[in-house]
Amino acid sequence: MTNTNKFLLSSIMLAIQTLAAQAHAQQSAAVEPAAAQQESSAPIQPPSHVPPASRPPSAQEAAVKSEVQQVVVTGVAGGGAKRKLDTAFSITTANEEQIKQANTTGTADLLKIVPGIYVESTAGASGANVQIRGFPSSGSMPYITMSVNGAPIFPKASLLTNDGLFRRDDTIERVEVLRGGPSPLLSNGQFGATMDWILKTGGDQPEGSIRATVGTGDTRRADFYYGGKIADGWYGTLGGYYQTSHGVRDSGFPAVVGGQASATLTRKLQDGSLTVYVRSTDENDSAFTGVPVYQDPVTHKISPYPGFDPRTATFQSNLIRQIAPPGGMTDDLERGRGLKATLVGFDFNQKVNGWALSDKASYLDANSPIIAVVAGNVPVTMADFIRSQIAATNAKPTVVAAAGGKLATSGLATYVDSGLAVDPNQQVIQNSMQIGNHDFHSFSNQFQATKEVAARHTVTAGVYFSSFSNFNRYNSGNLFLQEVAHQGRPINLTLDNGAVLSSGGYFSGPGQLITVNGSSDVVAGFVHDEWAVNDKATVNFGARLEHTRLDAAIKTAGVTTLGTNALNVYNAGMRDFSAASTSTKSYNDTFNVRAFQFGGMYKLGRDMSVFANESYGGATPDSAQLRGTDPAAPPPVTHVRQFEVGFKTATPYYSAYVTLFKNDFANYFLSQTTVNGVVGNTTGNTKARGIEYELALRPLRNFQLAMTGNVQKSEYYNYDPVAYPGISGNTLIRQPKSQFRVTPSYNIPFEDASLRLYGTYTQVGARFSDQQNLQVLPSYHTVDAGVILTVGSQLEFRLTGNNLANELGLTEGNVHGTNGDNVVIGRPLFGRQWQFSAMYRF
Repeated sequence: MTNTNKFLLSSIMLAIQTLAAQAHAQQSAAVEPAAAQQESSAPIQPPSHVPPASRPPSAQEAAVKSEVQQVVVTGVAGGGAKRKLDTAFSITTANEEQIKQANTTGTADLLKIVPGIYVESTAGASGANVQIRGFPSSGSMPYITMSVNGAPIFPKASLLTNDGLFRRDDTIERVEVLRGGPSPLLSNGQFGATMDWILKTGGDQPEGSIRATVGTGDTRRADFYYGGKIADGWYGTLGGYYQTSHGVRDSGFPAVVGGQASATLTRKLQDGSLTVYVRSTDENDSAFTGVPVYQDPVTHKISPYPGFDPRTATFQSNLIRQIAPPGGMTDDLERGRGLKATLVGFDFNQKVNGWALSDKASYLDANSPIIAVVAGNVPVTMADFIRSQIAATNAKPTVVAAAGGKLATSGLATYVDSGLAVDPNQQVIQNSMQIGNHDFHSFSNQFQATKEVAARHTVTAGVYFSSFSNFNRYNSGNLFLQEVAHQGRPINLTLDNGAVLSSGGYFSGPGQLITVNGSSDVVAGFVHDEWAVNDKATVNFGARLEHTRLDAAIKTAGVTTLGTNALNVYNAGMRDFSAASTSTKSYNDTFNVRAFQFGGMYKLGRDMSVFANESYGGATPDSAQLRGTDPAAPPPVTHVRQFEVGFKTATPYYSAYVTLFKNDFANYFLSQTTVNGVVGNTTGNTKARGIEYELALRPLRNFQLAMTGNVQKSEYYNYDPVAYPGISGNTLIRQPKSQFRVTPSYNIPFEDASLRLYGTYTQVGARFSDQQNLQVLPSYHTVDAGVILTVGSQLEFRLTGNNLANELGLTEGNVHGTNGDNVVIGRPLFGRQWQFSAMYRF
């Protein structure tokens, strides 16, 4: 651990000790129980030299009071709600305003407010890679569940689910992000993190809002929301949005276009309620991948490749938007990582004769594609590329024979759109077009019953069921040649012996064509007991037994050639399902997973507590992980053990949520591309230790300084040194050893208005992009800011900016995309961008 990390860790621990000591002194002063009770129920006094009675409460004071009273429902095993300060687990919450102030680029980007979670939100509006504190992962979001009102949207996290299946709008009341605690027992047994979106349901007083947003890249968005009472005991909401934007990286066509409609209907019952919701989404979102950049071999600093600014440039353009490689595969780049989905669910709660009954269910029907330009090897000059292609083509006997035995000695490269010759010194790159179509269907239901079966013992028992399937079609390796430039033009290449290497810019059809048809049924039962030892101490423990059936068929297309003319080289060596070498692998497996959890909490004061948790669970493989494996030896169940100790407090002057964590993974399976470009499956163990924190100081009225982040040490171990050399002892890929966010904010009140200023400085430490720790992704920092003007109770104007320093940082690297010129392929941050919105509430 670096000196900086040691200093940061020491400072945090010192702050915790100081806060705890101060709280203990305050608590000791209240000797009599009656006096202690009177003190705990007293209103929060604002930190100011002005007597409270002489002025109204500020927005900051209201926020503090809201934080102290904040209740959560996610992770509360017995159902209902608990104060955030009274939960024996780590949970981060954000209300509607806090969600907006996070300046997010997409759904998953909001997870950056959660300590211990690192978000790579550089693919666009969806498709983020998210790393949890010390959890091994090669990308996507395998240990994060997206839920709505407590029901998972898609039960099994896989390559293209989670944030890709959900879009945020003004119908959201708040979000709760649970880590650890009882999560391995409940719902789909997610032992990582559950991001639970709580919907607005309407109240006795009708309310609504209309919001218009404009921004960088010709962004245009309109949001609306309305909710209220329909009849006695009936409430409803309706909302949604429509947007279009060319984005920071202008492809010449909309990077985002589409919208969503959402509605809820709630029936208030005697001692209960029933809420039914439906969300319909139809949106296209461009997908962005790696681009060439320079990386200094000593300092690892990143700098732009000449003629291509990675913050704003893209290889996408209208010239290649309509995808039509050899082989008849067609699609549209505008679809990107879009979503067409219908989500329906209900949330039922009822108390009957001392029993608290709860039933949460959801049904999903969705299509989520991934259509993207994927950068290939690093750029070369046109002349060098032609020389390499002449050598490769002359080595193909069938091509030479078709040319009458003539060997190629030169080539002609022309732009597809104009027919003009390409300068021999022009830098070019051979990219590929990835076409993926993914259909998702799922149903999940959790029923549970809670009762106080004995004095201070509340027992919860439940049953969870889910049935889900996904049909994925992967079509990749459709090679084509482009100039290295923003919206680079595609290039045709013909050799002087008549060999046609590219047509319409395409050098080949699909090099990989696979369908994955998978389905799973999961049945689980769980029991949880919470025992209030006394007024201060509470312990809880539980167990879960889960049975999973996984069926999958993976069909891999064989190699074929279109036509009989061998001089049309672009038609050779592609994949097609009609080829004789097409093969299918079938998987029919069952898995049994047991999970256990034990924890407890001790209250140091009304608004201060410590907690501890230990849990053990497992993750079964999903159909996406089966690719490249043998049906006789499918990926194993990964066993996960977690331990955490935490401290929570909230006062007018400060807040602190600090957790020490320890994670251990056994039988962790990963399909990884090595530095030599070889794809292999690895299995071993990992471990991580660290601390995460959410801190806030309020030394002055209307001013707050917040800080979130984590420090950790993680590594691989017990990897076979012969089968998997150079892995054991290395740091987990894509996991920074430290990261933090510092957010100062200041409210300026006026007679009938207020102005809020805020900014966020984010620092992300260096990471590795491969298990062998050979490619370094250097540290980077960003600066975001915002201004909010509220006029009366109805008007709001908001100006926000992201990456104001126009930082160039990489969140993803390609370990085999390098050459002697220190050029690598990496996925960079988006450049500077602005948004302005105006809202009218009614």
